[in-house]
Amino acid sequence: KRLLIAHELGHLYLKYVSTIKDKKELEKIVNVFGILAILDKDDFYKNLTKDLISKSIDEILSNANTLFKFN
Repeated sequence: KRLLIAHELGHLYLKYVSTIKDKKELEKIVNVFGILAILDKDDFYKNLTKDLISKSIDEILSNANTLFKFN
C-alpha cells in the first residue's frame, strides 16, 4: 500500500516539476520516486517503531477514544 501511495505522490509531484511527455518514461521515473520515498521508511517501521505498532483493533479503538473523547 505504501509503495502504491508513494508512486501516486510521485505523479502529483512530477506533474508540476517535470517536462517529460513520454508516458512510459514518466512511469519509470515515478516508480523510482516511489521506491526512494519508502526506502528509509521500511527501516524506520521495522526497527524503530515496534513499540508504536498497535497489538489489536481494540487497542486502536481505545487510543482513538482517549484522543478524541468519543464518550
